[in-house]
Amino acid sequence: MVVHRGVRQWRSEVEWLNLSSRLDDEGLRALLALKLVRGLGDIAIVRLLGRYGSAPKVWEAVAQGEPMEGVRAPALAILRRGPDWSAVDGVIARLKQVGAWVVHWGGPGYPEALKCLYHPPVILYGLGDPASLYASSAVAVVGARRATSYGLRVARELSRELARHGVATVSGFALGIDGAAHRGSLEGGGTTIAVLGCGLDVDYPRAHRRLRREVAERGALVSEFEPGVLPDPKNFPRRNRIISGLARGVLVVEAGMKSGSLITASYALEQGREVFAVPGSIFSPVSRGTHWLIRQGATLVASAEELMEELGMDRPSRAALKRDGVPEDPPLGPGEKQVLEVMEAYPLHIDEIADRARMPAAEVARILVNLELDDMVSALPGHMYQLR
Repeated sequence: MVVHRGVRQWRSEVEWLNLSSRLDDEGLRALLALKLVRGLGDIAIVRLLGRYGSAPKVWEAVAQGEPMEGVRAPALAILRRGPDWSAVDGVIARLKQVGAWVVHWGGPGYPEALKCLYHPPVILYGLGDPASLYASSAVAVVGARRATSYGLRVARELSRELARHGVATVSGFALGIDGAAHRGSLEGGGTTIAVLGCGLDVDYPRAHRRLRREVAERGALVSEFEPGVLPDPKNFPRRNRIISGLARGVLVVEAGMKSGSLITASYALEQGREVFAVPGSIFSPVSRGTHWLIRQGATLVASAEELMEELGMDRPSRAALKRDGVPEDPPLGPGEKQVLEVMEAYPLHIDEIADRARMPAAEVARILVNLELDDMVSALPGHMYQLR
């Protein structure tokens, strides 16, 4: 497995943490019991932990009748009943069933990048490699679910190039731009982190079933939601603060004016992260959000190199990339470069491609088959082709 350079430097520090075997730890069980109290939010839990030192001591203070400042009356009434150990055991059993690990506030392995958030997740459940959370150079790539072919290509190619330069990607595992970003990062031999808006054991979205396995093998899937929690519209804005929190900057590829990607960009600004946007067609509704961000001061970028330059990231040499085992583009055969140069991100008929390339249609057809096998073009019905 190719490991992101920023992840590799942390691996020795976190590898000794057998997080899965710590699921029965008394402190974690007590923290899970707090997390399962309806109406007791993460901010309130962090304040209680800061006041009493640990989750077990919070429960001791509750049992002794000490005032719980900042806790609303409904949640306080549930707290006074004591920990629901049956519910805690149920969560732990489901985590063990899927092979999940846990990092939590105040515990070993909790990402430094999230500690500075105003509303940090108290607990993160994960699948895959926990060391992925320590990528020193990570960029969030987000955008519309109903993306255009142009947006999908941009997200995939930029994420692929970022991965080849040792930059991890973070996204929300949704259809559209998120999925393209995760795939591009994996294709570039990099690390990618998927932040879910549901429990780890929930197969959502189903179209990403294969991608889910690949991300777990080469990066990590994380969620602040307990196993069994279904995807709910209110979950995704909460998820977005973690996406931006784990990254040094947020790149918005396509977004409507009411897009969750704009919420992610807003969180990024609150967290002191950089916001970037890719320009799109003035006729496309999913470009209105990115154009609005640019007018508000987001940095316009058109390449991975520009984004890295803006973030002050060093780029490894091509020789270093080869040593790290990062795959390069397959070598282009005769005529392939000529065909690629005349193609677009939107569909073109094979005859038009042949006219543009000034080549016989039969020769272009042969080249397109090879390019499709190399995952560089997509074949569409009606002898139409477009760049991937």
